[in-house]
Amino acid sequence: MNLSYKIIEISQHYGFEHEQTYIRAFKKAYGITPAQYRKQNTVDVNITAKITTSMITPLQEGYIFSPTYVRKPSMKLIGRLSIIRYIDNELYHEANTAGNHFFEQDFHRIQHQVEPVRYIGLTREIDNTYSTYLTSTEVHTLDQVSEGWNWDELPANQYAVFRYVCDFHPSTITIDHLDQIWTYIDEYWQHYSGYQKSEPYYFESIDLNLAREDYGEMEIYIPARQVEHEVT
Repeated sequence: MNLSYKIIEISQHYGFEHEQTYIRAFKKAYGITPAQYRKQNTVDVNITAKITTSMITPLQEGYIFSPTYVRKPSMKLIGRLSIIRYIDNELYHEANTAGNHFFEQDFHRIQHQVEPVRYIGLTREIDNTYSTYLTSTEVHTLDQVSEGWNWDELPANQYAVFRYVCDFHPSTITIDHLDQIWTYIDEYWQHYSGYQKSEPYYFESIDLNLAREDYGEMEIYIPARQVEHEVT
């Protein structure tokens, strides 16, 4: 889209109902507003068209969007580590309980947060019976990790990012909802996308600014690589 167009014209062209909605979406994608971009740059910017229904898959509770693929820099996380046995998690929703406890009791106590409104739940798969789950937030430095906290560091990586949207607060997302999401990921994405999971970990990301009693969003970041097909 040429930068000579008015912002309201651009927003209408790409299907945004309100100009401010477009401005927020632009800032989320590029880190600055369209007006700030125009002051700093003289080249055109490519804008992705608004999401269509073909990109959305309804689940029993909520919707999942077709994945986007991003490259993220390394991440430093601080929080509380739990050992989660899969069978216990199915019965007692242990990961959900750990996440809510962390947010209510510990989240606000962590210093040097990158985004003080973003919860990160990191799962490291150990074997077919259990995993570890770090309820955490991203921080700028691990130099002053206090005793009693747990930490982890993820390398720079490419991720497939799945966005899950529901009509309830994200604090009530449980293993039952995640089972629906992973069924979609395992049965469709890993078979037909041309990508596959590349590392035995993944993390959930929740922007708490978006959370309401009647609305929730969660993004699942899965390390992904393209499948190499054999040449015959």
